[in-house]
Amino acid sequence: MPTDSNESNTVNHSSRAQDAKMESFAKSLARSLENEAVRKFIKTEANKKFDGDFEFLYKESSKALIANEKFENLLAKEHKAINQLSKDADGVEFLHNISNEIPLLNIAVPANIEEWNTEEYTPLVAVIPSNFNDQTAGTIKAYDAKGTVTLLSIKDKPNVPVIVVGRNERVEYNSINQTYSQKSYAGTSGKATNYILPDDPYSGGGGGGTTTNYCRQNLKTDYITGIYFSDLSYYEAWALGQPEIVYQVKNPNNDSFWAMGNVNDNRSDFDYWYNMNANSNYWDTNTMPNTASYFWFEDDGGFETEHNVSVTFKLFGQSVTKSVKFKIKNDDDVMGHLAVVVGTCPSGESYTMGGGDGTFKFKLVSK
Repeated sequence: MPTDSNESNTVNHSSRAQDAKMESFAKSLARSLENEAVRKFIKTEANKKFDGDFEFLYKESSKALIANEKFENLLAKEHKAINQLSKDADGVEFLHNISNEIPLLNIAVPANIEEWNTEEYTPLVAVIPSNFNDQTAGTIKAYDAKGTVTLLSIKDKPNVPVIVVGRNERVEYNSINQTYSQKSYAGTSGKATNYILPDDPYSGGGGGGTTTNYCRQNLKTDYITGIYFSDLSYYEAWALGQPEIVYQVKNPNNDSFWAMGNVNDNRSDFDYWYNMNANSNYWDTNTMPNTASYFWFEDDGGFETEHNVSVTFKLFGQSVTKSVKFKIKNDDDVMGHLAVVVGTCPSGESYTMGGGDGTFKFKLVSK
């Protein structure tokens, strides 16, 4: 949705102000990591994977006790020391303000948490700015316990544990009743997939073996059986943790959903073909269009907007062109849209979107 210049300037100013606060928070967190008990706490909380990823919400953990002292009090001491606040100043006030202003303030360990020896290693703390873009950002800023800045490559995942401060992408916050909930991904809850054994990504298997049919067939049901990324980091940088991949399949005639779902497993699961078995749509050209409208994106959040595509299809023998609308968020990464037509076959047993590092493929099987 377009905004006027005054509104846009207000949003940008607010984002910059929040980014500055998040950097200050990250510096305080980095300094607190000199305390082994804090390091152990961070790893333990992130390992709970409350939303499926190695992360937790600061607002929900701020009152937790670490060696008989609240997490927020430990951070407040560091914030006060870093900013050389007066003796009577209260560092807790800053933490209360930032948790209320940014309720999705998130602490994650997206890199090498399994190898993190909290007794010996003190990680850097990186911070994700509000204008972060997976495809254009080259580096992110990270702090050590002394406040020294290191620029980390977005392209190359580090080989040591790293903590990342940012905004949670997997939950939503209701400011009215002050509660959190898992994202529903356009009406679904949880994964709309059933996982099967992986196969060789170059064999053309993809969830069904050589006996399956990769061509679209009338009076049969299509299943999404695999997805593949040339470079996952093009759509979701390592610093943002596991990807949140969303697919929507629509009837282009009435703009209704035939299928929708999400995939959000470990990053390493997407190194080759990621195998799945998700019901897509049933073909019957006697009663419905000969075309299905597929839309894929990686969910990053933001405010709601629309992605509109023009689709031409046949219905009862007549050619029809209509606009199909997909609701996304302004920070989401669109992977692509494709009109899939019954009676046709993909090239190489899979459908391809994008190109170069942004190449994305998906397989369909008719059963």
